[in-house]
Amino acid sequence: MKTLRRYLRREIVRATGFVLFALLALFSFFDLLAQMDDLRPGGYTLPQALAYVALSLPSRTYELMPIAALIGAIFALAQLAAHSEYTAMRAAGLGRRRALAVVARVGLGLAVLTALVGEVLSPSAE
Repeated sequence: MKTLRRYLRREIVRATGFVLFALLALFSFFDLLAQMDDLRPGGYTLPQALAYVALSLPSRTYELMPIAALIGAIFALAQLAAHSEYTAMRAAGLGRRRALAVVARVGLGLAVLTALVGEVLSPSAE
């Protein structure tokens, strides 16, 4: 049972990380495009714009983490169901409540991580 819970946890965290990375890349690109309007010869330069976008990543992570966690968890569970892995887990004895408890623990861990990013990294980067 421990192996199934660890596997389910790993798949959810992996999918959430992938979705968070994709969202951060997309939003960073849009932020960089917004900064391009302010570039001036001898003034605001491209390295400064890149530094601004890089330093805004912790606050973007704080903003995007809840939606990334939701999409990542749904994606991971949908992939498990599509490949009949969830059915095999249920046949192996993983009940619905235990699976829900694993998802809730992962969500709680991601919430704590998000709070730490928002309270520790974001203020110093801003």
